[in-house]
Amino acid sequence: MTPELRAAVVDFARQVTPETLDRLADELGGDASGQEAQPERIGARFADPHVRHAVVRLLATWSQRAPETGSMLAESLRTMAAASRWRDEHERVDLVWSGPRSGEALRRSDEALLQVVHAARHRLSIVTFAAYRIESVAAALREALARGVTVRFFGETESQSDGRLSRDAAAALGRSLADRIEIYEWPRDRRPADASGRRGLLHAKFALADESVLFVSSANLTEAALDANMELGVLLTGGRAPVAARAHLDQLIAEGVLRLSVS
Repeated sequence: MTPELRAAVVDFARQVTPETLDRLADELGGDASGQEAQPERIGARFADPHVRHAVVRLLATWSQRAPETGSMLAESLRTMAAASRWRDEHERVDLVWSGPRSGEALRRSDEALLQVVHAARHRLSIVTFAAYRIESVAAALREALARGVTVRFFGETESQSDGRLSRDAAAALGRSLADRIEIYEWPRDRRPADASGRRGLLHAKFALADESVLFVSSANLTEAALDANMELGVLLTGGRAPVAARAHLDQLIAEGVLRLSVS
């Protein structure tokens, strides 16, 4: 397959459903006139104007620049349809929102965070700049510990942030819970500094269940951020992102960039 046709097939697959991919493959397979067929003639069989335009554009590229037969193009379309269905089944991306609601059915930040905690079966990692008044989260963490989950908490501290945070994030957990989980910090001597000497902050906010569910958000782990503030995030289920996040955290720990708190 030529690079031009390959790019055209990928672009087409991004615009249409797997059902449309399969239908066009069937149309090509049943068209006796082969590559000499007018793209407009096959495109006219699709009622949706957007789909019809996309079909015509793809077939124009095929008929003008590609030596492949209709059956070869059809098989490529069926392969893209199968890949799309697999992705839809195994990977999911949901927008997550805090603050004023609209007509869009977006997930709530507090619900998404609790979903991640409940999904963990082996290891749960929570990263935040600040934390305050998180009773529902703390209760979910205790439940995770009870089912044998290793809980890792990565939070900013007052001392390591040069006082830019007035209270350690881990303090919101309470001593009884903090004593049962692994608490990590970013040591000041491992933080890059700008020209004025100000060092970086542990400003990331995300929660990770095993290597399967990842919630990334602008929201800190506070009651206001999870409910009242205007915050936006994404909940990623399956796919490569949770795996990459787990590997990245593990590597930072292995290199000593993130260290277990000794307090």
